[in-house]
Amino acid sequence: MAFGAKSMQNIFLVLIIVTASYLCGLMSALLSREIDNAPRAWWEQPRVHMANKRDVIVSPPRETLHGGQQDKRDEAVPVPPQAPVAQPPEENRPPAGDDKPKEDDSPDSKEMKDDGKEDSRNAEKKNSKEDDSSKNVEDDTKDLLEVLKNRPSVKKQKKTAAGNNKDLRQLDFNEEYRAKYFKNAAKIRTVMNRIMHVTQDVVFFSGFDDDVDDCFMDGQFKQGCHSTSPLKHYATCAVVGGSGILTGSACGPEIDMHDFVIRFNLPHIWSYKEDVGMKVNMTVLDNYALKTIDEEMVLEPELLLEHFPQFNNSLLFYSKTIYEPKKGKHGLGSYQRYKRVDKFLKEANFNITLTYAMLDFKNVTEKMLNLVFPGFESPTIGLLSYLMALTFCDDVDIYGFYPFLTDQNGNPVPFHYHGAPVPKELSAGKAPHLFDSEYNLMSYMNSKDVIRVTVGKCQGLKKKTKLPPAPQQ
Repeated sequence: MAFGAKSMQNIFLVLIIVTASYLCGLMSALLSREIDNAPRAWWEQPRVHMANKRDVIVSPPRETLHGGQQDKRDEAVPVPPQAPVAQPPEENRPPAGDDKPKEDDSPDSKEMKDDGKEDSRNAEKKNSKEDDSSKNVEDDTKDLLEVLKNRPSVKKQKKTAAGNNKDLRQLDFNEEYRAKYFKNAAKIRTVMNRIMHVTQDVVFFSGFDDDVDDCFMDGQFKQGCHSTSPLKHYATCAVVGGSGILTGSACGPEIDMHDFVIRFNLPHIWSYKEDVGMKVNMTVLDNYALKTIDEEMVLEPELLLEHFPQFNNSLLFYSKTIYEPKKGKHGLGSYQRYKRVDKFLKEANFNITLTYAMLDFKNVTEKMLNLVFPGFESPTIGLLSYLMALTFCDDVDIYGFYPFLTDQNGNPVPFHYHGAPVPKELSAGKAPHLFDSEYNLMSYMNSKDVIRVTVGKCQGLKKKTKLPPAPQQ
């Protein structure tokens, strides 16, 4: 009886131990799974070599409805674990017979593919158009931009003229240059804007000292240096010469209708207003006119005091050089004469603003003109002035530019409308300018609608006339 009770105790103890062991194992397994699934701290993370990191796939841009801003979903996202890593074409291609990955036929995938193809086609079209347009622009303006981007100084021009270079302005005349750069109004204006700049060519004389200090170094002009010009941009400009072809033309009212009127060498205006008008905004002086004024300020100042009121409230522009580095800042005689004119006008209380050219653009213009019409020498200030007007005027109308003593019918034409005598050089057959070449150039530009030239009676601002040929001399 005692033995049986003891056996039962042993069996019960074994069952308790087995049950406890089973429960301990079960608890251990549960705790282990929770630990594995629990988030780990950064020091417990397994280290991954950089070479084992997956690539990044950038999704194609999506169309948005928010002002073109890109959705955050368009940012690069890591490849998900189940997505295959994209391989480059023709590499790592599976051998024949292997299972090929199935393509995703979902709507999103098709939309992404269609968007990608469309973007690719649009990009190719855009690139092709840009290539074509850039080629056309490059063909038309490559040489021009290189040659005329920054006009070299006068000294540098003289130095390089004898050298062997490919500057277009140094080449011989050829029809290709005229056909390429002078074939229409837009291209001719482009050439003029590359050669002439009002902030270098027509600047305040009052700023002369500062201009020399700022724009010249060791006798050389600093490329790209500019000063302040009183000129603005105007819709219509009239450039009025002094030819006797204006006599009886009745062009005065038409000339005065322009926004900006340019005249030359202080001519008589008021007495001939029916034919030449009364308006004047800028008067261009050549070297001869400046010397004459300088002499009359001493000999006959009262004549100047009577004459200058016609030009009050306007600009006076001396187109020649007034600064030569070798002679010092104030060493040239033209500077001294111009300074005396400025003092005379101020003391007489005239509101006339003096302007000058920092560089002599005549040399550059002459070389360019030789490419268009060979044999150009010593262009007149009239020609230079209406070419410069193309840079600040939308429409340029020319009056009184007729350098011949007879018209196309052989009738005599006074050299000046105001009765001034013919220059001695011209009457002796030694004209300092090539008037035939200038007239041909003016006729050519009139035919290209760059300028509108009136020879004879005025017929209205919108009336275009064909210039008669130069008379036989």
